[in-house]
Amino acid sequence: MIGTKAASCLVVLLGVLGVAGCSTLSARAPSPAPQTDSGFCARAQREIVASSIASTNEVYSDYDAFVKSKPAIRPLTLRQYVERVDGEPRAIFCKMKTADHLLAEYGPLAAGADVGCDGVNRRHYEQVLASFDARERRKLRFDRGRKVIFEPDWMTPFGPDWLAAYPFVRVDDGGALHVQAKAMRNEWNDPRYFDAPVNVRGTRYCRLVAPEYLRRLLQGVDTLP
Repeated sequence: MIGTKAASCLVVLLGVLGVAGCSTLSARAPSPAPQTDSGFCARAQREIVASSIASTNEVYSDYDAFVKSKPAIRPLTLRQYVERVDGEPRAIFCKMKTADHLLAEYGPLAAGADVGCDGVNRRHYEQVLASFDARERRKLRFDRGRKVIFEPDWMTPFGPDWLAAYPFVRVDDGGALHVQAKAMRNEWNDPRYFDAPVNVRGTRYCRLVAPEYLRRLLQGVDTLP
């Protein structure tokens, strides 16, 4: 049996250990910053519809060749193009497949619910924030990264509209950063596309902001387009 004084000492000791544990958690090291690499759109395909299907991601350096390309369902082949300014990535064009096309081709476990291109942007932003340590976070623009708004996707069923330039980031009068993806979602099972060419059906396109660009905007070392 522990005496009153000993018990009090034990409570204090446990309290100190608890505080130490919390301090350790709060001082957790930052995560690696996300990168625009050759697997970017493959990850985006997994993220947007929780797809478990292995894919090949073809990266284009020739814009015109990318424009003419289409994703393929079997083997699952995606298309990627990176828009750069002064050599730094600003936006990524991903040509992917819809959840219903993956389900039709690969079965009931091939994909889940579609979270939207904005959901992918949001996920990458969370990863960008996690890449800063506490001291860096206090210096970030847009109220330490808290005033960042992800607008609903700019939806279009037409390729030329999806490719057209648009203001994908902007700052409002209140100082908040707005981020908007541009998207195409032509479902495989949509009756409107039953007579369309097969390579047009089941297409899921996203124009996403580059995580490196988000990071530079937060740090104040890059500007709006």
